[in-house]
Amino acid sequence: MRIHLIAAGLLACAAAQPAMSDVVGVPMAVSATIVKGCAIETTGPALAFPVFSGIAATPQDGTVTLSFHCSKGTAWGVTADLGGNADGGVRRMGSQTLGTTEYLPYALYADSSRLVPFPAAPTDPGAATASGTGNGLAQSVSLYGRIPVQPVFPSPDSYRDSIYLSIAY
Repeated sequence: MRIHLIAAGLLACAAAQPAMSDVVGVPMAVSATIVKGCAIETTGPALAFPVFSGIAATPQDGTVTLSFHCSKGTAWGVTADLGGNADGGVRRMGSQTLGTTEYLPYALYADSSRLVPFPAAPTDPGAATASGTGNGLAQSVSLYGRIPVQPVFPSPDSYRDSIYLSIAY
């Protein structure tokens, strides 16, 4: 009797298992394409020069850091246009509250000694003075500004300009 019960239990377990079926498979391709790219953003405030009197005898300097990301291995070059108040290739800030518009000239440089002008037009990435190769992580470039000494400074006021930053890659 004991043998019959064990045999019946084994048959019940076997019957509870689903029947095996044939399995058919097919390979599936998985792919991705990464293209080169860059994104730029400024870190910190805009380029702000110090407050100074209209009789300053030394140039007024300011600095801002530009932060950006470029895909790994991508050559890049950063440029800044001439701004909204340029005249004959000279960047200028315009007065904000005076009844007549007056201008304050300034220049942008790619080096802290302010000898190498910051590129003003999109260029070949390798030709820009502010250039490099992306590493996939955040990178930065400093932009150095200078208000040169003027024979006569414009009237006291707040002066502003807006420049457009670009990355050629």
